[in-house]
Amino acid sequence: MSSTDLYQRYKEKLEQINVQIAKGPDSVTDDMIVAFHRDSIEYVLNEMNVKGEDLQYMLGLVVNVLQYVEQRKHSIENDLCQIRAIGIAKNNYQKQMK
Repeated sequence: MSSTDLYQRYKEKLEQINVQIAKGPDSVTDDMIVAFHRDSIEYVLNEMNVKGEDLQYMLGLVVNVLQYVEQRKHSIENDLCQIRAIGIAKNNYQKQMK
């Protein structure tokens, strides 16, 4: 695959994920994130010749995706905390009812 084709594929993946992020948190699938990481690694290993405005644009897209991943991680952590709290409250209630 030529470096231009690789760059275009990587750029398109980043743009697709950013479009999905704008639609809402549930729009980005785990498969999209996995594909992004796979293509990111391939891109970084095979092509480091991006400069100037293109480099800034690409870095901006990458930063947005990584920020989204971090937000999603925090959302999952919060959901787990709520589930644990509900479980504890349910157990305490059941103990009181005995």
